[in-house]
Amino acid sequence: MKLHGAYAWTLVLLVALFPLALSAQQPSSIPQLVKFSGTLVSTTNSSVLFALYADQTGGAPLWQEAHLLSPDAQGRYTVMLGAKTTGGLPVDVFATGEARWLSIQPEGQPELPRVLLV
Repeated sequence: MKLHGAYAWTLVLLVALFPLALSAQQPSSIPQLVKFSGTLVSTTNSSVLFALYADQTGGAPLWQEAHLLSPDAQGRYTVMLGAKTTGGLPVDVFATGEARWLSIQPEGQPELPRVLLV
């Protein structure tokens, strides 16, 4: 059977894109560490609890980890989430592919509004 014109190009395009479609369906690797930066009101060393949740408000944390932060003069900090947990961030927290919400709670203060991670 001989293919002509647009049909031949369609077949070539489908064959060329098939491997890309397969790779898009496979789960991507989940990082063990996530670099996160933010700003605190305080510029002194502070213990901060970071937690991941399934929802924007309420619910139990899926993971949590405390860090002692040393913000700069403007309160800016950078932290590697998962660095204090054996094996880093747990794979099962992200296995569903659903978005997660990051909670930040400086010691002695209420939880800040959660940040969406996608």
